[in-house]
Parts: sequence; structure tokens; C-alpha cells
Amino acid sequence: MVRVAQDREEFGKFCQLMIAEKVRSYLEIGSWKGGSIRLAAEALPVGSRIVSVDKVAHPKLQMALSDLKRNGYDARLIVGDSIDQKTIEAVKTLGPYDVVFIDGDHRLAHVTCDWENYGSMGRIVGFHDIARDMPADRWGGPHQVASFWQQLDKSEYQHTEFISEHTRTRSDNKAVYGIGIIDRSTAIALQAP
Repeated sequence: MVRVAQDREEFGKFCQLMIAEKVRSYLEIGSWKGGSIRLAAEALPVGSRIVSVDKVAHPKLQMALSDLKRNGYDARLIVGDSIDQKTIEAVKTLGPYDVVFIDGDHRLAHVTCDWENYGSMGRIVGFHDIARDMPADRWGGPHQVASFWQQLDKSEYQHTEFISEHTRTRSDNKAVYGIGIIDRSTAIALQAP
């Protein structure tokens, strides 16, 4: 079984959405060891483009992408900080994407930049760790994706949240979880006054 730093129920719903939407191109900002990118690939047909952006080319992430290539996916790794202009340009050359999943640096300024730089590249944009903010820990931080999600103007888009009961009742502060989805393909037409 693939080890993944996600709530299985939440990510499963995210994958079901990708299947229903017939996703064929997937960009993941922040892939760490590649567990979520492996699961996302299971929701995409062989031949789909899968792009990972991460600051570090972790050996397990490299292995995950090699396995995906061997299985017929167009899998790519871009090593660099997601807010670096060189990284943004490299990602843009491989786009657009059906889905952009933002799970990189969880500080408010950084996730805001990721939305601004990559959100327009995908018709569906997912954000990980929207359930609640957390202080800095051994994984970095502080984790402020929940604040970003609450402040994001979602009025122009269809949006939804996948937050499991386990995530809602969790009190150990070891993980945040929750996935927020923006569907940019169904922008709500604004009425003229």
C-alpha cells in the first residue's frame, strides 16, 4: 500500500473527482516522497501528463516518477522553489493542466503566491491542509492554508471541501488535512447591476 501524507478518505474523494472530470494532466506543488502523486496517477489514464514541483528531489519521489514513466505516464519533476520565476516558467511550458494540487510551503504568503502563479494554469485547483491552521513544527510552518482558504474569494467559482470526520475530530495537532477545491471551469457569471 502506498504511504501518503494525506487523509485517505479525503484524497480518495479528490481522486474520484478527477476520474469524473476525466483528468489527463495533473500538476502537484509539493510532492515530498511521491505518495500522493502515485495515488493521483491511479485516477488518470495511462499517457496522462503528471508534473511534480518540489524543492528537493527526494529519492522516493524520483522512484515514484520513474515508476510512472515506466507505466506509460508522461511524468516530470521540476526541482525548485515554487515561487521562483524559473520554476514557474518551467511549469508553464508543460501546461495548462486539468488539475493543480497545491501542497507546498504552507505559510500564508507562500500559498498565496502558489495560487497566484499556478491557479490560472488549471481548471480545477486543490489545496491541502485547509481544515485548520497550526503553529510551526518540525515540518516547517506555521501552517496557514486554512487562513488562506477562508480569505480566498470563492464567490466566482464552484467550490467544495473534502474534510473527513477523522480530520474534524482530530485533536493531536500532528496533522492538519482537509482538501479545498476550486472549479475554475464553472465560473459563475456576475450579474451587471
